[in-house]
Amino acid sequence: MSPILEAMVDGQKILKGGYISPEPEIVISIRDESGVVIDDIEFFKNGFNWDVVNNFDLIQNGILTQIILNPNLSENDRTMSFIASDYLGNVSDTLRLEFFVSQDMKIIDYGNFPNPFKSKTLFSYELTRNIDDFKLSIYTVDGRKIREFKSFDYGINSNLSSIGYHEIIWNGMDDWGDEVANGVYFYKYSLKFEDKNFSSVGKVARTR
Repeated sequence: MSPILEAMVDGQKILKGGYISPEPEIVISIRDESGVVIDDIEFFKNGFNWDVVNNFDLIQNGILTQIILNPNLSENDRTMSFIASDYLGNVSDTLRLEFFVSQDMKIIDYGNFPNPFKSKTLFSYELTRNIDDFKLSIYTVDGRKIREFKSFDYGINSNLSSIGYHEIIWNGMDDWGDEVANGVYFYKYSLKFEDKNFSSVGKVARTR
């Protein structure tokens, strides 16, 4: 059986074409019962051989081998690929990461779906950098805040301020546990990055 490769970037899996930081921690996990030949691991960046000899940390525990990389990336970098072999000569499938690197902080607001919604709606957005603070607030048309999501508050293991793609489900309840009425509401993302404030605003409607 060939080695099986998986990658985590800054502690999370990335979507194809997602954003990663200029100085990420990349952990390549390789599972193989026969043992991985470390010297035969192939590294590629932007389609070319990538010389990372002596520039990675290695952890081996039973059938699991982990390669930890901390590269310095530029906005011109788009792909990384990895291939591993074991001592029986089995070769893994190519693990390919496709990504964007941004030096600047941006929020990409994908809006919410469905919109209008009946019982729940999903907000989605993407961050190009790890940020210092995050809030998603929902307001009535007269400006009264009725619901707020904060970093670490939504879900057990979710950090809404980390780089990459995120989703937030709103069940149509306010912060006091009451159903909100039919009508139009405004949502606002409020972010802080290196003492600078960023925001994005949109509309969401409820119909039942």
